[in-house]
Amino acid sequence: MAAESGPFTRFPLRPVVMISLALVAFATTTDVLGFVPATSVAAVLAALAGRSTPLLRVLALAAGPTAGCCVIFVLLLQLRLLLFGS
Repeated sequence: MAAESGPFTRFPLRPVVMISLALVAFATTTDVLGFVPATSVAAVLAALAGRSTPLLRVLALAAGPTAGCCVIFVLLLQLRLLLFGS
């Protein structure tokens, strides 16, 4: 019997694992590394959820959300965050 083909034949495990790993990495490294490096690490891990993302695009995807989060949380909301580790 041939394998079935349809929308539910294969579960995309890599994106689920990488996004979960990004969340765990952010939560565990924010206190040690600071907000900017932790956000960058989480963004890189999340960008690696796709199989064929070029390295330059991964770095750009890390820089954009990191800068955006800094603008939103530090400048606009005026939260006192440790930007870099002590």
